[in-house]
Amino acid sequence: MKKTENKSGKDWPAKMEEALFGIPNYLQNRNPAKEGLAREDNMHLTLQELDLLDDQRLMAHQRLECYQSRISKAYDKKVKLMPKWDGLYVIQEVYPSGAYMMTDQEGKKIGPINDRYLKRYYPQTH
Repeated sequence: MKKTENKSGKDWPAKMEEALFGIPNYLQNRNPAKEGLAREDNMHLTLQELDLLDDQRLMAHQRLECYQSRISKAYDKKVKLMPKWDGLYVIQEVYPSGAYMMTDQEGKKIGPINDRYLKRYYPQTH
């Protein structure tokens, strides 16, 4: 293109056809027939390729659904509206730094937990 353009650059639209003539711009057959095979055999191979393409498309769709499910689960883990703590806890040990060692109702040890994350339990009276 640069070789066909003059210094002023005003006649480049007229030279465009010459420049594009050197670029191969013909359409190619995307599904060429296999040489040496009968027409029915070629059609059979083409149908098989289409079936394989459908299978690949289905597998890609399944992988996408699986990926979206994993992303959704990972996102839902961080939802702040769900309670992280259920039930009552008993304080077993208090550390001087303001941390507490606790156990749940089944005796499972939890902690150490900083006191700023704890809430006082007030039993409900009816």
